[in-house]
This record gives sequence, C-alpha cells and structure tokens, in this order.
Amino acid sequence: MTYAPPPTDQYAPPPAGPKASGLAVGALIVGIGAFVFGLVPFFGILIAITGIILGALALRKPGPKTLAIIGLILSIVAAIANIIAIVITVALLPAYFNDRDTGSNDYDYSVSDDDEEEAEEDVEEEETADELFLSSSTTPCFSFDAPQEFIANQSPDKDALCFGTRQGWGELDDDGTIIYTGVGDIWDQVLVEPIRVVTSDTYAPDGELDTFVDYLDANYFPDLGEVISLHEEVTLDGVEANLTRIDSPAETTVTKATIAVKAEQPYETANGPVQFFLITFVIDDERGDEIIDALVDSWEWN
Repeated sequence: MTYAPPPTDQYAPPPAGPKASGLAVGALIVGIGAFVFGLVPFFGILIAITGIILGALALRKPGPKTLAIIGLILSIVAAIANIIAIVITVALLPAYFNDRDTGSNDYDYSVSDDDEEEAEEDVEEEETADELFLSSSTTPCFSFDAPQEFIANQSPDKDALCFGTRQGWGELDDDGTIIYTGVGDIWDQVLVEPIRVVTSDTYAPDGELDTFVDYLDANYFPDLGEVISLHEEVTLDGVEANLTRIDSPAETTVTKATIAVKAEQPYETANGPVQFFLITFVIDDERGDEIIDALVDSWEWN
C-alpha cells in the first residue's frame, strides 16, 4: 500500500518581516523623554543629544527606519527648545539675583553715577521750583523787589505819590496750591503807604519811630489781627525800621506783618511832604518770610 505525503497547510502565517533594531527603539524612547524634558535647562539638552546619537546610529542599521526617524525628530525638537530655555535662563539669572533680597551684608548698596546725577537733577528742579524770582518796583521815594508774579497794580498817579503796590492774582489748584495767572482772586499783597507829615505828627509828636509804632499798636494793628511780635528791628537801606508780626484771623493767610520806617528826610509829593512809611505784607503761600527778606534786602531810598 502506497502512502501519499500529507497535504500542505494552505493557511500557514506569512513569514515575519524584519524587526526594528534595538537602537531604533531606544532612539524613540529617549526622543520621547527628551521631548518631555525639553524645557528643563541643561538636563533636557543631555537627553536630547543622547536621542540624536541613538537615532543617527539606528538609521545606519538594516531594518525599518520609522522608529529611529521619529525618535531623531523628537530629540532635535527637544534640543532646540532646551537651547532657547538655557538662553532665557542665563539672561534672567543676573536680574533675579540682583533684585532678590538675600539679607547679606555683602549686598552692594552703592549708587551708580547715573542715579546720582538723576538725584541731583531732581534736587535742582525742586530748588528751582521754590526759588523766589524777583522784579523791582520804583517810586520817586524808594524802590524794592517783590516776586515777579506779583502784579504792580496801581496807576502812575499812585507811583508819583510814593505808594507801592504788588499783588498776587490767581486761582487755587486741586491740592490748594496758588497758581498765579494775573486774574481771579488776590491771594498776596505787598503794600507801601506813605504817611503825610501832617498826619504822622499827630501819631508821633516827638517824631520817634517807636512812638509811631505804639500808636499803630493801639489804633491800627487790632483791626489786622493779634500782634505776635511788636518791636523787631530791621534796616532798610541803612535806616532803622520796625517789623511787627501779626496773627491774621483769615484762615488762608500764612504770613501777615508790617514794617514801619521813617526816612532820613521828607519827600515832597502832590499831597504834601511824607516821611513815615508803613509796609504791609499779607501772604497766603509759604514764602512769606522770604518775601519780607527780599524787600528788606533790596530796599533803596531815592
């Protein structure tokens, strides 16, 4: 009896294709890790370089290249991202450590030349803002300086009679500072009044300045406010004068004072001879003492 060979199995699986190399698989795994840690400075770049090397080696090996290519691309992207992260970190680190308060005694508190110059400029601007710029008023009897923003608001006839008037006209801004505009309300006044000899003789029959001031203290100063200091000696162009300080009842007035002075000789005017002069200051800003000093220092008899 003859035996036939067994039939061939028509459903046997096809032979398996070539497998990816271990290097390709390793390149993919390292590439994924590099991509995940790509933004971690320095650490991510090491993983990315490893992935690039493995991917390049895997491409040289026989077999499928897909995993090696994917791992190589992921590693390259991670390397680029990590280089950017390193650049940003290096750029920001100095600023971070400079701004951080470490509490160390070695911290550099020195001021740069630029900062010093800016501070000096700020001080100079502040001093310029507070500086008193003056202009002169002149009559046939005297001349004096007052802030240039104070208007010489009187007629030529008053000038000829030896009156002197300077007024600060303006408005208040939101923080209460006077803005001198030349219109609006009168906030400051420097007024020089000549006293005719016929009148001053009744105030001070002995012709003495102290007697004249005592008369004013009894009959004129009470209308202005409470006298703080009655007899302060000052000098107007070599002539002794008397400064009286007054506490004004007006809330806005910061400085109120008068200076009484007797010129060395009478001055002839259209109203008759004058020799005593009364100077009144009503100042609503903080420069009252500077304004008084400016008038005293600049006063000249003509």
